[in-house]
Parts: sequence; structure tokens; C-alpha cells
Amino acid sequence: MKYSADFTIIGYMGEEEIITRWEGYFKNYEKKFIATALKVGSAMKFDADPEELKSLLLMVYTTTLLSKDKDLSACRQRAVDMQKKGIDLKFILSKTFMIFLSDMAKQAFYKENSFDALNYVVQRISLLLESCSPQEEEKSEEEDVRDIVTKLLSHREKRMDFSDADPDGAVSQWAIKFFKQIQSKGEKITLMNIYKGLNVVSHVPVSTVGKKSIVVETPPSQLGVMAIDRYTIIKHPSFGRKHLLAEVKQIDPDTRRVSLWRFKWEEEGVENRKYIRVKPKEPIEIRVKSEGGVNITGYMVDISVVGCALYIHLKDLPFKQGEKLTLELDLEDCHNKRVNHLIIKSMVSEIREFKKGNIVVFDFMLETGQDKYISAYISCRQTDIVRELNEYVSEYLS
Repeated sequence: MKYSADFTIIGYMGEEEIITRWEGYFKNYEKKFIATALKVGSAMKFDADPEELKSLLLMVYTTTLLSKDKDLSACRQRAVDMQKKGIDLKFILSKTFMIFLSDMAKQAFYKENSFDALNYVVQRISLLLESCSPQEEEKSEEEDVRDIVTKLLSHREKRMDFSDADPDGAVSQWAIKFFKQIQSKGEKITLMNIYKGLNVVSHVPVSTVGKKSIVVETPPSQLGVMAIDRYTIIKHPSFGRKHLLAEVKQIDPDTRRVSLWRFKWEEEGVENRKYIRVKPKEPIEIRVKSEGGVNITGYMVDISVVGCALYIHLKDLPFKQGEKLTLELDLEDCHNKRVNHLIIKSMVSEIREFKKGNIVVFDFMLETGQDKYISAYISCRQTDIVRELNEYVSEYLS
């Protein structure tokens, strides 16, 4: 049977019927799948955070068998990262899905009169394992560009590195003393994460202070993003223009208590942006033009009412920082059910090298009325992002 890389099985009939018929079984089996996978992983004696692996397994399982969005492009990088820690994700998933198929086959013996359901699920699992293979494949330039842009549009472009944050180091020791003072005064700290451009913020007390870590109790949305990010940004008025980063050590979804450790300082950055800046759901092409002859295509990375960032798949750009260019793009307005075609005068404010190309930040020089079309798009996208986060949190806490 032939199948494509986006989980669409070509020529297969009745797949929607099969998923609907077995949806209840898939949902009920979810906890057993994760528990089995964790047991398989623990037998390999690798050093990994169980909560990190649990959140990854949940994403993999639901995307493979339940989710309408079957894009597992992010799985490959996670597989590479885990392989560096000595974790063979493909091995864990293979063994666990074999047990799953064995259990499903027993149920199918009484429910099905053919192998169609099992055959369909096997094909989807095969595609999953292929997606989670860390080996690089030869890709066309178009596929390569799309992969780069898709990763940029994902929630987290790269994992935050805490390897340089010693839990016994000076910063962590200072942080523990600081949190003891905060706890004794009954003050709160601010936790912040960014989910696809949106700030997720909560003000929480410090519940427990240990020798190397602290425990905080968070609202569901904060807990969900921290489960994905595995870190958070801590703010307090006394920090000035700096903020403290903390790695997530452990999460208890039942109590919503999170253990944080390995603290380190970071200078003020994008987390202090003044305007809402969102990432598009799908790659959006933007034409970059000028009277001087510039005519190239970029892909939107994020957008606010004052500017946007584009990925341009060129190492040598035909313009420099400070130049004025015209951006031509289409933005959807879900409220009025229309697509607005915009031609926006802009100035190049920043150029950063990035994977076979550049990230270019543009400042808008808007004409009267253009801001309302951009605001409409941001409003629609903001609603989608919040809904998506709430769905993830609901699955994670269930």
C-alpha cells in the first residue's frame, strides 16, 4: 500500500470510519501506552526527565492516532536531541506500539471481520517511526525551505540550554536565598513563557524552597507551556532589566505543582516586547520589492502592528539594514471572512543569519487604515493560539 509523508494513505478507503469506530479505544488506551513506554525507557537506564518524555509521548500518541493535525516534523529534532542523551526514541516507540497492536488485535478479533483497521493503524505507525528517525534525507530546495519555515513557526524553535547552570553554582545559591526571602515576606514572583508569540504570564507565591530547587503552583495555561518548554522566565521588580531563567525539574499535573532549579541570568530581550506578536499557523509568502529592482520572496515568521520578521532563503541579500522596501502580502480576516491584500512600506531594522538564509526584521511605515487589517489578523490568530493551548492543557491534565 502506498502512503505519503503527511499521513495521507493513498487509495485507502474507509479510514475516517475506522478512526471514528476506534476513537474511544484509542483515547482509553492513552495512559497505558505512556506507562508502557516509560517502563521500556526506564529499562534502558538513560538519564532523562520522565515528565519531558511523558509530554513527548503524549504528543506522539495523540498526533498518530487522534489528532487532525498529523505533522510530526518536530519529532525528528526531538529524536536527535534524545539520541545525544543515549535515548533511542524510535526503539521505545517501536516496542510500545508492538504491545499496543497486540492489545488492539485482541479487541479486533471480536469487533472486525477483516484486517482493515489493523492495516490502517500499522501504516500510520510506520509513518510515525519514519518521521522520528534522526537520519537526514536528501530534500529538494523547496522541501528544505518549507521544513525551515515550519520549524520557525512551531512553538519552540530550539531547546533552552541549561548545561551551563550549575545547581550548586553562585547564581543558583543566590536564587535559593532570594526565594526564601520572598516566601517569608509572602510576596509573589512572575512566571512568563511565550507560546507561538503570545505571552503566558502568572503571578504565584513560592510554595516550597529546598536546597537546590523551589516549588510553585501554577494556573493550567502556565503549566501547559512549561511542560512543553521545560523552563520558565522569572521576573521580580528587584531584578531590574534582567530576568532569571529556571529549568523545569519536575511537574505534577494533578496538583499543578512545578519544581524549578538550575537558575541563570539573562539580559532583557524579546520577552519585554510592547506589542502582541504572533506566529502564523501556516507559511505565508511575502513579496519584498523596491524601485531599485529588489523582487524576492520571504516567509513570515511573526507579525505585530508595528512590524514583522521574515525568513528569506538567501545568504547574500540584495539590500542592507536601514533600507526602505515594500512588502506585499495577504492577511486573513476571520471576523469579516475575507482576505486583505496589503502593500506596506517598511524599513529593514535588523538582519540575522539563520540556516541557509537570513531572518529579516521590518518596521512598518503604515498608511491610514492599514493597521486595522493587521490588527484583525492578529486578533484571529491570537484566538486560534489560545484555543490550541487550552486543548493541549486539557489533554495534558486529563
